[in-house]
Amino acid sequence: MIKVQLLVMGAVVALAFSYGARATAYGVMLLALYGLGHAGTIAIAGASGGLVQRYLRWTDRSGAAARLRQGAGVFVAAAGVYFAWTA
Repeated sequence: MIKVQLLVMGAVVALAFSYGARATAYGVMLLALYGLGHAGTIAIAGASGGLVQRYLRWTDRSGAAARLRQGAGVFVAAAGVYFAWTA
C-alpha cells in the first residue's frame, strides 16, 4: 500500500513541479491543495474515532445492523444474478 501511495505522491509532485516551471503560483497551489487534501483525510479519520466507537456500541445492542447486512447481501446477490443473466 505504501508503494502505491509513494507512486501517486510522486506523480502529483512531478505534475506540480512541471506546471510550476511555467506558472509558479499554479504549481504552488496544486501542491498546497494536495497537501491539504492528504492531511485533511487523515485528520478526519483521526477525529471520527469516537463516532465509530459509538456506532460499534450501538450495533452490539441492536439487531438492525445484522438485518442491514443481510439486506445488502441479498441486494448484491440479486445484482449478480441479474448481471449474469443479462450478459
